[in-house]
Amino acid sequence: MPSVHGMGRKNDPVNPFYWVLVASGAMLVVTILALLVSLLTLDPFVGEAQIGVPPPARFLNRWGGTLVGVETGVLMVAAVLAIALDGFRSRGRQRG
Repeated sequence: MPSVHGMGRKNDPVNPFYWVLVASGAMLVVTILALLVSLLTLDPFVGEAQIGVPPPARFLNRWGGTLVGVETGVLMVAAVLAIALDGFRSRGRQRG
């Protein structure tokens, strides 16, 4: 049975960058949700001087923006690499 354009054969190996996409996408969603929770629960006028601020909240307050930027960058690079590897594999299949 001929394969439909864009769909791989059953014996083709899975693109490893797909796993990076899934992992980095999940991490990005979790990070953004954690930032939203810390934004809604912490008093912005008191800042880190709040008594009992847990260490994860302090970490997110300090590094949350950087973390989202890095995770977005990893997601973008993995997407480009996944597309490139799929294109390379499909050209190899067409040649023979």
